[in-house]
Amino acid sequence: MPKLTISAVIPTKNRVSLLKRTLDALLQDDYPCKEIVVSDDASTDGTRELLESYGAAIRWVSEPNRGEYDSRNRGMALATGEIIRYLSDDDVPVAGAFACAASYFEAHPEIDLLFGQGDLYYARYGLEPVLFERRACTAQSITLRNFIRQAVPTPFSETAFFRRRLLDRVGEFRLDYPGADMEFWARIAKAGLQIAITQQKFVDRYLSDLSVQVRQERAMLLQGLRLAREHGTVSDLLYVTFVKVLPALAVMGARKPLHLLGIYRTKRRVMQRMHEQKRVAPDRQSF
Repeated sequence: MPKLTISAVIPTKNRVSLLKRTLDALLQDDYPCKEIVVSDDASTDGTRELLESYGAAIRWVSEPNRGEYDSRNRGMALATGEIIRYLSDDDVPVAGAFACAASYFEAHPEIDLLFGQGDLYYARYGLEPVLFERRACTAQSITLRNFIRQAVPTPFSETAFFRRRLLDRVGEFRLDYPGADMEFWARIAKAGLQIAITQQKFVDRYLSDLSVQVRQERAMLLQGLRLAREHGTVSDLLYVTFVKVLPALAVMGARKPLHLLGIYRTKRRVMQRMHEQKRVAPDRQSF
């Protein structure tokens, strides 16, 4: 029986060492009908030379664009697979994820978007990566309300596989959102397309000082208000405002005086201790 062709689409810009780790992991997966597509935003750090070294094993394009999600859209346009796999250039995909997703889609032709499970490794402050979060997601995690509110853990976007056909229904990633993946999932849910989640682990994620959610922390937070206005209800907007955004902004505002007092630096010391002990504090559920 012919297997579904799955295209892993990866945007990148000037992160050649991280990209190599991701590509090598993908190539080690023995799923026979996979396609690896890299959309490079005109990197100058040797990324182009790295991509050339893989020969025909990888399809790629390198040209200036307007950021990560423009790169994703261009990569999807280049991809030929029936299924698109969402990945980033600092992820380590788990072997067997292609086959698991293909089997699920073949068994459930009505499903448009499939999420899996993932682990998050903390790799900031120049430390070696340490396991920080083992996120357990369920059917409650993939509702429109939860994509907006994030009241329970949402699946990592990097665990997502989706059918190409849904692009005809909802369009591509929007470039006016700093974290356009969450808006994309909300748009899919709002359109009534079928979303599922499996308990299979698909990816190891790495949070570093180069990660978008670190570099654009405030913008990523405030986009929650816009997401609630565009796709949610008044209740969602109130929840995001008073439960998510305002408390988080208060913490951000307190960081400078805490730094001056030397208190906030304890976070770094805690992470260093976690790294030394190679464990995660049991009461920490998310970053």
